[in-house]
Amino acid sequence: RRARFDLVEVAALDAEARHVTVYQAATPLVSLTAPTLRAADLMNPGDGDRSKLTLRFSTPLDLKDRGVPVGIPDFAPIIRRLRDRANALATFFADGPLALDFKGVSAMAESVKLVRNATQLVEVNRRSSRTGQRHDLGGLVGEAEYAGEMIGKLMPLVRVGEVIHAGKHAAFGNGGMEVGG
Repeated sequence: RRARFDLVEVAALDAEARHVTVYQAATPLVSLTAPTLRAADLMNPGDGDRSKLTLRFSTPLDLKDRGVPVGIPDFAPIIRRLRDRANALATFFADGPLALDFKGVSAMAESVKLVRNATQLVEVNRRSSRTGQRHDLGGLVGEAEYAGEMIGKLMPLVRVGEVIHAGKHAAFGNGGMEVGG
């Protein structure tokens, strides 16, 4: 169930949705000139005033919070993971660590409540062609609705999460989320 392919080009989108070429097969070098992504570029009108939010988990979200696997998509563990992932990516690939009050972000996220959980746990595995081992890539998929006065203040992290994903295996495309209506 594998297919061969040729990677011809990789492009990144800048804040104005223009394509910036990062890689071309004809010149097999990765360009380090990809545009910097800023949360403000991703915000939609009205995001800062939100007190309700629907998140659709399109690919399995596998989270641990404080070392414990998360089986219910509570808001705080998702925000903590997005905060930490965004900070790590900024530290290693952008201008440095984010200027965030980490405990304050966590406290705001704790005040947001899960009001509807329409997620389910799915089991997905992959087999390594190199080692032959199977790896669990499963997690939560579906929708969850949240309510709380702090949602608007946390929307920059949510919008960044739509791009960088959250949880285990985010680099494989897991933990994909979209803001619903």
